[in-house]
This record gives sequence, C-alpha cells and structure tokens, in this order.
Amino acid sequence: MKLLHLSHHEGCLADIERVGLELGVDVESARFDDGYNISKERADRAWHRWRGRMEACDVVMVSDTAPLSRIVLQHLDEFPGHLVIWICNRFDYADAATNDCEFPDPAYYELFKEATGHPRVHLIAYTAFEHVWARMHGIDTGDRVIRPLGLRGPAPSAGIIRSSFDKGRSFFVPPYHNDTVFMDLPTRCRQLGITTYSGRYGGPEDLRGFRGVIHIPYAWSNFALFEHLQGRLPILIPAPKFLLSLSRQGGFWWPQLHLLKEYIGISEWYSSDHEFIVTFRSWRDLRRSVRRLDVDAVLSRMEERAAVHQREVLEGWREVFSLTPGRGSE
Repeated sequence: MKLLHLSHHEGCLADIERVGLELGVDVESARFDDGYNISKERADRAWHRWRGRMEACDVVMVSDTAPLSRIVLQHLDEFPGHLVIWICNRFDYADAATNDCEFPDPAYYELFKEATGHPRVHLIAYTAFEHVWARMHGIDTGDRVIRPLGLRGPAPSAGIIRSSFDKGRSFFVPPYHNDTVFMDLPTRCRQLGITTYSGRYGGPEDLRGFRGVIHIPYAWSNFALFEHLQGRLPILIPAPKFLLSLSRQGGFWWPQLHLLKEYIGISEWYSSDHEFIVTFRSWRDLRRSVRRLDVDAVLSRMEERAAVHQREVLEGWREVFSLTPGRGSE
C-alpha cells in the first residue's frame, strides 16, 4: 500500500511516518504550503497541482486541519483511491488572520456532511472532542478515535538545548501561550523554588534527562503529551478545578473555551487513561508535588500505559488501512 500524507504539521507527518514503519505502509509525506483556509477555488487549484501524486497512491491522508480534505472531496469521482481524514483541530478549522475567502463556507459543510457516508472516505478523530464539535454542527463523524502515537522516525532531531544545562535538576516549561504569555510560568516556578528551563527545543529527544515537564494545557489534545509519554517524561499540570479557575482570568487560551467546563473530562490531558499525569490543585500544591514526586512510581505507570497506548494506536491504524486495500489486492 502506498499512502500520500498531506499536512501542515511536522508532528502529524512524523507520527504517520512512524506508523508506516511499524505497519509496513509506504508513506510519502508532503507539506501543504498554500494556507489553512480552503475555498472551492483553492481546493481546485491544489487538486490540479497534486492530482498526479494523489492518483499514484492507494490512499491520500490529510491531517492537522481537516479542510485539506476538500482538495479530494470536490474530486472524489475522479480520484480512484481512498481518503483518510485525521481530524486534529476541528473539522472546520479556519485561520482568521489569513482568511481571504470567507471560509468555512456553506458548501464546505455540505461537502463534509456528504463525505460521512462515502465508502472511500474514512473519518478518524485524534481526540473525542472532534466528534463532539462535528455533531454540534449537524455532522456525524462517527466515534473512531486514534490518538497520536508519539513516536518519530529512527533518526532523532538535532538538539538545541545547550549541553551544559543541568537537566537533572530542572523541569521543562514549554514555550506555549499559557506558559509564557497568559502567565510567566518559569518565574512563578522560580518563586516556588523550582528550577526550570523554558524555550525552544529540538524535538522529544532534546527533553531527555529533565525531571519532568510543568505545563498549563491550552488544547483538547497535543502531540507533546504523547511524546512525553513515549519519552517517559513526567508531566505536571493543574488539576481540573484549578485549570478552570485559571481559565476565567484574562488572556487564557483554549479553543472553544466556552465548552471547557462541560467537556474538560474528554480532554486528553484529563483522560482517565492518563493517570500517569500528576495534577496540582494550587501553586502551593505544585511546590509540594515537586518535592514529593515519586519519579520511579510515575515512570512505572508511564511504562505500563505507553505499551498499551502503542498497541491501541497501531491496531487502530491497522484496522483503518485494512479498509483501504492497495489496488493490487482489489
């Protein structure tokens, strides 16, 4: 089987490349560089640009932003293969800053709704909230969820954290909005007597050696969560009640923030499957949690969960690909 994977997101591309290695699927990765907002006209231009490469494959997969699927959905009668849509950031994701085509338009919603019943279109969410959001828009995308594997290819990314930095005494704080813009989490940690590093890093391997990661989640799911799981990097985040109290402060970021209280339980950060995550109820409790962190116990839970997670993810993709046979087997 040959699969062409079109995405904006390096993590998505790397994840499916690793899945391909594990399952024996020939994966060709391609970055889409013509914007997030996919109007009818932009989809048609992209189809003519990519058609040859798409028709040479058994499966075209799109990820990160599901509107990329419009490139194929508008031309399903011409495309002989299967389309896999891995919904990662709402099926109707639009980038307001660059929206030059009033996307999403009514025709896109209708096209996506029709796709849900097509035998050669396969809809997979990377977290359960994707299906909830689609149903809120009158579109039933089913209930299949395949989380990110959290593993990349055999060649590690180049590290950029200086080698002289003492990771063993420090926690990593990601350079994301809630950690650095909504609030200065590294400074807060320093005031609590917790040594941290915050800044850019060269992929999961670059984080190996830190005591753990302290983070204020900003989304229903993130690839980083599963990379931390696979890298056995302990994770400390605010408990649900504490996160909700933070979310009521100005500047906090969460997509569909108005739904956070109702659906926080299906966020991957608070899933019952992820009991290896350490939660703190206040800043004072964070200091206690760091002091009392039983690293061996956390790593044991992570080891157990990582094995189950990897099996679930690979079995999920194996099942999907069994529905999309190579043309030589049809």
